[in-house]
Amino acid sequence: GAPDTTKRHFWGLASSMISDAHLGVWEAPHMKNPTDLNAGEEFSTDDWNFGVRGGYGIGIVTGRWIKMSSGDAAQ
Repeated sequence: GAPDTTKRHFWGLASSMISDAHLGVWEAPHMKNPTDLNAGEEFSTDDWNFGVRGGYGIGIVTGRWIKMSSGDAAQ
């Protein structure tokens, strides 16, 4: 549970220009509105139920666009 201070001098750079990160959107975010005919209303509380849906994925092929240093001049 003690803080790890061995990495306090680490630093890094990331280049978005040569990044190979990819974002895939399979389903754009949207809200499904309830109607009286599809049981959107909870009968015991008179609350309306709204559905929200969306689908996406993030992938990083390699880490070559990120460079880290330990801060102590070591390679």
